Amino acid sequence: MAVTTWQGDDGSSPTDWGTAANWDTGSVPDGTSDVVIPDCSSIGNCILDGDTTINSLQIQGNGNFSMNNHDLTIDGENGSGRAIDIGNNTVTFVGGTGTLIFTLGSGATNLVGIEHLAASTELRNLQFNGAATFVLGGAMTVNGNLTITAGTLSTSGDNNYALTVTGSTQVTGTLTCNASAVSLGSGITSGWGLEVVSGGTFNGGTGDHTYGSVYFKTGSTATSTSGDVTVNSKESGDYSVAIHAGCDWDNASSEWTLTGDSSNFYCKGDDSSGIYDLIINSSGKTFTSYSYIYVENDFTITAGTVDTGSDYILTVDGDVSVTGTLTGNASAISLGSLTIESGGTYSATSGTTTITSFINDKSIVNNSGTFTNNDGTVVIDVTNSNKTMVDARATYHNLTINSDGSNKEVELNNQAATIEGNLTVQEGKLFTYATSGRHLTVTGDVSIEDGGEIDMNNAAGKNATFGSLTIASGGEYSATSGTTTITKNTGTTGVTGRAFYVHTSGTFTHNNGLMKFTSADADTQVTGQSVSKNPFYDLETTSTYEPKEANETAVLNNATFANNVTFQDSARYIKVLGICRFVSGEYNRNNNSTNANHYFGTLIIEGGVFELSPMEITVGSLRKLGGTIS
Repeated sequence: MAVTTWQGDDGSSPTDWGTAANWDTGSVPDGTSDVVIPDCSSIGNCILDGDTTINSLQIQGNGNFSMNNHDLTIDGENGSGRAIDIGNNTVTFVGGTGTLIFTLGSGATNLVGIEHLAASTELRNLQFNGAATFVLGGAMTVNGNLTITAGTLSTSGDNNYALTVTGSTQVTGTLTCNASAVSLGSGITSGWGLEVVSGGTFNGGTGDHTYGSVYFKTGSTATSTSGDVTVNSKESGDYSVAIHAGCDWDNASSEWTLTGDSSNFYCKGDDSSGIYDLIINSSGKTFTSYSYIYVENDFTITAGTVDTGSDYILTVDGDVSVTGTLTGNASAISLGSLTIESGGTYSATSGTTTITSFINDKSIVNNSGTFTNNDGTVVIDVTNSNKTMVDARATYHNLTINSDGSNKEVELNNQAATIEGNLTVQEGKLFTYATSGRHLTVTGDVSIEDGGEIDMNNAAGKNATFGSLTIASGGEYSATSGTTTITKNTGTTGVTGRAFYVHTSGTFTHNNGLMKFTSADADTQVTGQSVSKNPFYDLETTSTYEPKEANETAVLNNATFANNVTFQDSARYIKVLGICRFVSGEYNRNNNSTNANHYFGTLIIEGGVFELSPMEITVGSLRKLGGTIS
């Protein structure tokens, strides 16, 4: 290739690239020319007069070159293996609106001294459109757009030079970032800070990166830097991050932080490999998901709001910490653990929130902020070798417990627990903290399945209030020594219509406590309890009471009936070993119990009608203070 050196000494046009007299060869450079721009302090500056192609470009100390808003294509490299060579020189390079294009078709070439193309010298637009590898020979700032159409741009694996692009970067070839600090489109809103299109490859390396916004399209290959990533803006369509499901994506265990304006974000649309750690830190801004969002490790909302949009799935394998706001809509949400910090809000999905992991090996839900249940369901689905702690400062709607580790204990801690809807214990042992006053209130139905247990007997001074209680085969309820109150006349789980149901292979342990039925509705239907199998200790009813299934209902101490007592058939009866007070209503209403012997240690009739004639009773003593015996 021919070396062609700028002389800038034409008498009439000393700055014109296209004037042959300004070159030492007497000819205007072409695609075979290795162009040298020397010290211009005593000659005319070199100004391009149209789009042109050369082989290589060298600018020596005090050289002054202006692209003058035209495109310059560099198609090769000089004898030193350099496509552009500025060395360690102070130069002036003015790109204007033109594009500097590199098109070497093979091998590798160096871009030397480009750190001396300072921001004020306006290297505005840069394009790589050759199959070669272009290696930075210094830190590079592009004050416009960077386009890698073909070939590879490398920041140098040996030197890790910084790369800054103030406009958009689009990659159809390959961008290899090594351990460099990289900033692509920081703060821009006119387009994507980084866009890797189909066929493009992005190798993030290990340095810290900043993007205005980022889009990895279907058909692209992208490996995140393993350093920290900050995304501080959004593109013109309001997206900050878009990692398409069709992208071959590797998160490289990196931490991504979104700090920009309100925007949409899109992350893979599946759970194969999402962002590793995701942080939202932009006060007053809302980030709305437009796809399945998968976070492989931890998700932190330091400030701002994350909204799951049109009920898109959110899955986080690690810890979730919310100091801002997480809005779940009706999405299916699965989180490792959940910490709602002081000032934070989780507006829960009206669907299901599943919690699967731990904070410090124990806590799984920690609520110092605001938990709004939105009539949704929280499922605690854990395998743990330690006790699992669930914060009762959150008022749950429906709560399901499934703890199947070597330690199956699940503690509702920090205060008395209230569940507005239903409580289901599929597996594991659920209890409230072992101190007086840590009551458990469930407005809806309580279901204890095979392998499940509720233990309310770990401290005195605790009460339980349930809408209904169903204890399935293999389930167990260890009652409080205080009062367990059943408030509904029927339940929707277990055997249809039972307010209280214990399977013959289930376990009810009374612990000398009181069972109280208070429904103001129609008959309260319960399973019978024999002396030897799941008996009550103390029993009190203010609703109509109807035992089902077993013939005998046994009360080991005292009972009070303040409403009707009815029996399903002739063989059913009640056995109270202590004092039985009948206050109001009708005992043996409809006279169905005709072939059974009812037993009372002491029977006190204070009111109502006691239907004695169709049945037999055995009493230790009888006192009639009111009412009628017929």
